[in-house]
Amino acid sequence: MNRKANIEMCFALFRCKQNQKVPATKHGYYDARKNLNINELIKPNFNVAIACRLSNIFVLDLDVDLRKGLNGIETIKNLERQIGELPLTLTQSTPRGGIHLIFSDDGIIDPIGKIGKDCDIRWNGYILCEPSSINGVSYRFIKGIDNNGNITIAKLPPAWLDYINKTKQSIKFVQDTCDEHNQRNVIDGDFKKMYDNCLFIKYCVDCAATLDEPSWHLFACVLNSLSNGEALFDFYSRPHPDYNPILVKKKFTNACKYHVTCQTIEHIFADCAFCKRNRKENYGK
Repeated sequence: MNRKANIEMCFALFRCKQNQKVPATKHGYYDARKNLNINELIKPNFNVAIACRLSNIFVLDLDVDLRKGLNGIETIKNLERQIGELPLTLTQSTPRGGIHLIFSDDGIIDPIGKIGKDCDIRWNGYILCEPSSINGVSYRFIKGIDNNGNITIAKLPPAWLDYINKTKQSIKFVQDTCDEHNQRNVIDGDFKKMYDNCLFIKYCVDCAATLDEPSWHLFACVLNSLSNGEALFDFYSRPHPDYNPILVKKKFTNACKYHVTCQTIEHIFADCAFCKRNRKENYGK
């Protein structure tokens, strides 16, 4: 079996817009399926993405931008010195010089959202993949796939699973990115109930630094039901590299116009399918 066919068989794929990471399907990565033809997906000018959890994979997304002081590759190397080496697994280069380390999600229960400032955790989400491109530079699988297309997707060692499944680390990261005088415990009260019981809210908190626009909007819509919702929304918007307090306030004010339910969220958030709650929540007033 060739390289392309194995990728199609192993991963749940879906379209993204040309030269972007934005889904081009009605329900986002919820529309991802295995055994879709990559050549057809990219016609006429689309990118293609892998829905991580629907593909039973977990990805360490290592950012590299030396001008901004980002070197996820070095961050992971340092962590390997502390808790052990990672096994050889499917590895993909990204257009901006980073890499994706793609592992089996066997043993992943409640992953942290980020390691340091330059390594994102991808499980409740997706990644672009070969042959997608951004600004003319393509994603490319560089390790863990041989000339016959055979793919190696390794399991994480126990020590790494213990580290990755420590949820408190992700909350601490979000707090540490804010100014020291703004340090405060924000995972409490009604918001804690949301965080503990809604996979979407947990995703927005744990992945605040890389949250996409549709999720950001829905997060604001949910938080407008809380008395301290605007402060929370501003707090969790700060880790994002495009943070702008004026835009955040404008987004939150606009979100107050909308009534959000689980059905609204599940159109863009595939993990609603994994929600353990039987009843459907209504967010907002």
